[in-house]
Amino acid sequence: MMDDYRLIGRLALTDNVLGGSTPSFSSPTSQICGYGQFLDPDFLRWVREMGLSFEPHRKVWENAFIAQVASHAGVLHAGLSAMGFGCGQEPLPSLFANYGMNVLASDQPQQGTAAIWAETGEHAESVQSLFHSNIVTQEIFEERVRFRPIDMLDIPDDLAPVDLVWSACTIEHLGTPALGLEFILKSLELLRPGGVAVHTTEFDLIEREVSLDLGHCAIYQRKELLDFLDSLDPALFETSINFWVPMEYPADNLVSRPPYSPEEPHLKLILGPTITTSVGLVIKRVR
Repeated sequence: MMDDYRLIGRLALTDNVLGGSTPSFSSPTSQICGYGQFLDPDFLRWVREMGLSFEPHRKVWENAFIAQVASHAGVLHAGLSAMGFGCGQEPLPSLFANYGMNVLASDQPQQGTAAIWAETGEHAESVQSLFHSNIVTQEIFEERVRFRPIDMLDIPDDLAPVDLVWSACTIEHLGTPALGLEFILKSLELLRPGGVAVHTTEFDLIEREVSLDLGHCAIYQRKELLDFLDSLDPALFETSINFWVPMEYPADNLVSRPPYSPEEPHLKLILGPTITTSVGLVIKRVR
């Protein structure tokens, strides 16, 4: 119901807006979720191919965004390889396998907070947890997808180089904001030249001195993400950034309050003491 939401004041976002135009979905950069991207033909394509519900929900955007980044970067091809972290039961391993990619999907070992994610259907216990029959056949899936429990804070050193690394809203759950960014750095070491990493996470829409650390969830500040991306060696990695906060449509101007209603837009939401949305970070390895 509308009572579960409130308008965002534009002044609250003024200092968080970087760039001069709303980000494009078809040509993705490191960018913020917005309803206008849901209307893009490429977005609608991924919704259909993954059997997602067309609803203004940031989790739908994250799955479609990661698929679009892989396609736009030229790594969504048969014979190439992908590595996913914290995959839960998301559709991306099945999608990438259906395009002929060799996929290693992972989730945290069954200890600690894994039980919490399992209760909500967001934890993968085996490769079959990632099989989506509406996307790929069982035969193709079994041929191309492998599963391995991996602690994102202790990435094993025997992983082979890949063409695509991804995670969907997992780095914020690694303990601190710094640990999430440290993981991204380690994930870049897995890329072949020409490969791309795409990670979605929480973006704070209220500017503050440091990124929020809620214990169970980190919420990143624009400045911290910009500093991180700027710190990457330009001889090895490249990224483009458009942190413009989309506000063009009614769904962009509404904030979901707990308990979150599945019947209303869920692009911006109250989380702890702040308002957050999803951001995608895209980094290409050039050599």
